[in-house]
Amino acid sequence: MDDELLHIRVGKKIKKEMQSLIDQGLFTNQSEMAREGLRDLLLKYEKYSKDTDHSKNTDKSQNDSQVQKQQIKSKSLTKDGGAR
Repeated sequence: MDDELLHIRVGKKIKKEMQSLIDQGLFTNQSEMAREGLRDLLLKYEKYSKDTDHSKNTDKSQNDSQVQKQQIKSKSLTKDGGAR
């Protein structure tokens, strides 16, 4: 397996919430939780990417795509209660 090391910083609130889920037995450690979260995000954006017609590469469609990405990101921030 060709793993790459990724360092991230999270706020105290997010780290505390992560630890709570680990303590409840939902995850074995922070790395497992981060990997699962990243996989979920990649799947979400993959679905978004497939739903978007990339054959129309105009300024308007690019702008619309940026707006949709911001909306998805805003919903994610609202769910976890903190900035990334």
